[in-house]
Amino acid sequence: MARKPETTLHNKIIAALKEEFGGWWVHIHVSEFDEAGLPDIFGCVEGLFFGLEVKRPPPDYKDPTPLQVETMRRIREDGEGVSCVVISPEEAISVVGKALRES
Repeated sequence: MARKPETTLHNKIIAALKEEFGGWWVHIHVSEFDEAGLPDIFGCVEGLFFGLEVKRPPPDYKDPTPLQVETMRRIREDGEGVSCVVISPEEAISVVGKALRES
């Protein structure tokens, strides 16, 4: 069975983040028993927590749902973590690198 394009993108992003920064990264496979709106990838590097919502690049890009936006806001504000939408390994590396430099 072929993998979904999103799964391939998740795996590429996680591999790139592990290679660039080390740390802990995991793709969350959400089921009907989990809280809706959770980011696709969770990670922790140098004490910083990350919640990355992965979207396919244009032309297939779809905006995050209102619940995903609210969850990312809560991670940033309530948990003082880093959370945003990323569409590529390069963008994920940029987000994490910037957060590490600013911490």
